[in-house]
Amino acid sequence: MSESRPIVGIMQRRSEWNRVMRCWLALSLAACASIGERVPPAGEAASGGRVVLGPMVGHVTEQTARIWVEVDRPGRLEVALSSAEGDVESGSTRVTGLAGGIALVDVGDLQPATAYRASFDLDGVQLAVEPEVAFRTFPRPGSPSRIRIALVSCARVSWDSIQPAWHAVAAEQADAIVWLGDNGYLEHADSARPADYTSVERIEYRYREIKALRTVQPVLRTMANYAIWDDRDYAGSDSDRSNPLRPEVAEIFERYWANPAYGREPGLDGIYGRFALGGAEVFLIDDRFWRDPDSLSDSPAKTVLGGAQKEWLKQALAASEAPLKVIAIGHQVLADYHQWESYAMFAYERRELLEWIRDQRIEGVMFVSGDRHLSELMRDDRPDLYPLYELTASPIANRPFVTGLELPNPIRIGGYAAGDSYGILDLDTTVPPGRLTISIKDTAGREVVRHEVALDELRFEDESPPR
Repeated sequence: MSESRPIVGIMQRRSEWNRVMRCWLALSLAACASIGERVPPAGEAASGGRVVLGPMVGHVTEQTARIWVEVDRPGRLEVALSSAEGDVESGSTRVTGLAGGIALVDVGDLQPATAYRASFDLDGVQLAVEPEVAFRTFPRPGSPSRIRIALVSCARVSWDSIQPAWHAVAAEQADAIVWLGDNGYLEHADSARPADYTSVERIEYRYREIKALRTVQPVLRTMANYAIWDDRDYAGSDSDRSNPLRPEVAEIFERYWANPAYGREPGLDGIYGRFALGGAEVFLIDDRFWRDPDSLSDSPAKTVLGGAQKEWLKQALAASEAPLKVIAIGHQVLADYHQWESYAMFAYERRELLEWIRDQRIEGVMFVSGDRHLSELMRDDRPDLYPLYELTASPIANRPFVTGLELPNPIRIGGYAAGDSYGILDLDTTVPPGRLTISIKDTAGREVVRHEVALDELRFEDESPPR
């Protein structure tokens, strides 16, 4: 049994006023039950304890799992994970807030590639949680395996308070899901209220809002959830490092997700990190915290990543032994065909990164992105480099850019813009050289784009040793 510590930081050290605000936020979400599907089934304890949000499966490895949950009163919270073989491991933490609070519970000593079910108790009284938390641990990194990663972005509750596409995502039974930004929307000002991103309380409300959707619950509870942000869950449209609340919104992001890490110094360095899953390693990129304004003239100094994150990414890619290295970022990387936000606005830094991959002979790199309100798969053939693929998956619940694919894109393989959609990466390394299947699916789970890539296609052609 492992002992976990509750989340600490700025958000947990708030005054009693902010504890009251969290109660108000929860009551506000509950009040939405009559107009939408926003309140998850709650776990009730005989002593009156209740699950307020979640639970959510966060970072998973072959031996550990991180569980995120919010309860409505203080006490000792224990999470037990049970396998079909009868193995039981548990972890616990103490929730200390007067009105309860959010807890992260880490459970260790698990078996690789094994199905587990979770049970929860608060001060020894079991909480009945429906739907249940049931997921699989990851296979050992580098071991022959078949893994599936789901990709989503742009989930706007004010546009769609039901969001039925999550049913199809849950049915994929993915090992992990990467939320690629705009995971809930900080709304702009209107005649009735100021902009969400000017208020810590409103930002937190929007982060809670998406987690309260009924349709999201099976996704939160049956696969490992990882997230990055883009502009609309960081601040306003096309936002950058000038956001006056960027330390606060970073703390809120860390509070409501359960990634393995958040930069080199949580709350002060952005929200980047990485995780390994079978034959893949995923690099979670922060495209906002250190971002220069888009409007600046492009130059070698203009940056999306910032110096520390750029150096971290290079070191992490160089150290990775995964045959597939997935760089996940909020906006498109390879696209040059449109005027909206993309790495094309930072052409010097993009060229620096791609030339570094070429010069250091980093094999197996691909990109995944969101933001565009359409989904598309691109293949970019560059001199002295293997083909670079990018899958954009957007939106899961927002207005689709139905004419977006009418814009010519010379590197587009296929796309979908008729409605909501999501992406799937299936990686099979059980038979050499390994095979990656990249899919775009509609809200019914129908495959609208499919492309298969042999992993040796993502290697340099000469005999020089890769990295």
